[in-house]
Amino acid sequence: MKFVLHLARFAPVLVACLACSTPTRSGWTAYRAGDFPTARSHWEPVAEAGDADAQFLVGTLYDEGRGVAEDDVAAAHWYELAAEQGVAPAQNNLGLLLVQSRAETDAAARAAAWYQRAAEADFAPAQCNLGLAYLLGDGVARDFDQARQWFEQAARQGDPKAERFLGVVYERGLGVAPYPERAAIWYRRAAERGFAPAQLQLGRLYQQGLGVDRSEALASHWYGRAADQGLADAEFALGWLLSHADELVHNAALAAAHFERAAESDHGPAQAQLGLLLLRGEGVAQDDTRAAQWLERAATKNLAQAQYNLGLLYLKGRGVAPDRSEAERWIRAAADQGLAVALAKREQLLASADRAAGLR
Repeated sequence: MKFVLHLARFAPVLVACLACSTPTRSGWTAYRAGDFPTARSHWEPVAEAGDADAQFLVGTLYDEGRGVAEDDVAAAHWYELAAEQGVAPAQNNLGLLLVQSRAETDAAARAAAWYQRAAEADFAPAQCNLGLAYLLGDGVARDFDQARQWFEQAARQGDPKAERFLGVVYERGLGVAPYPERAAIWYRRAAERGFAPAQLQLGRLYQQGLGVDRSEALASHWYGRAADQGLADAEFALGWLLSHADELVHNAALAAAHFERAAESDHGPAQAQLGLLLLRGEGVAQDDTRAAQWLERAATKNLAQAQYNLGLLYLKGRGVAPDRSEAERWIRAAADQGLAVALAKREQLLASADRAAGLR
């Protein structure tokens, strides 16, 4: 997945940041209309003549694959030309490309240096990315204080990603004492701007009663907002809440629907949960074959409970042809992760194998 500064989303930022010559401006009309080849025809000649704003814009076309084949090398080329001329969005996007490609041994350090230049120009997305680099120690020495300071600078400009990361800093106590009430404030600011990861985390705070009064209704609200944006973790969380809530009416069919949407997004725990619901016929029509298919997808992600349940299906021949060797393989995989029921089942299978061989 790419994490570039997309033009359509950040057009107001770019209008403020870029001088934009007349030919560059004329390309915007075509871009906004979805006519990317025409936008490129306006921008590329100006970029080749050395216009920094146009160089950045052509870079984004290659980065996004709009009007041209997606090409990270070409995007980096144009970004770097613009970045050297001080275009902060180009500096930020060049840093992102370097981090994503990891094509060079010093890619992370070079990315952090570009973030720094854009951050010092007060470009909020770069301030957030530099904060994240310090938070993770990616290309710079890990420094929670620096991370927090850059997040704060970006958050003051209303950057929702930075607001969300400030919430993480205060929730987990990264360089500060844990302060869940402050975490909730930052998550809420980002959530209200529509940032799905913050909506998910605010929902979790409400579900746990951490930094806020516990409310499953509000947890459900924020999970739902994030799920509406396609966030698989939120679909799973909402499904779980609808299955296990104390305050809400349980809705097995709706829970199963959320699990299924998350499972189709390749969310392992949701795949495992959907498999169990299909086995039991809870909220969905009972279907051993589909259950086995979803459990296998989860099991291949090394989820111990799914491995164990899949092993049982092979033992019993439910949804799959009976296959003791496959059953033992999956149960052994779960046992190797320390799952207690799998450990006990493995010993039982070993004992029955010994008896069959006349060893006991």
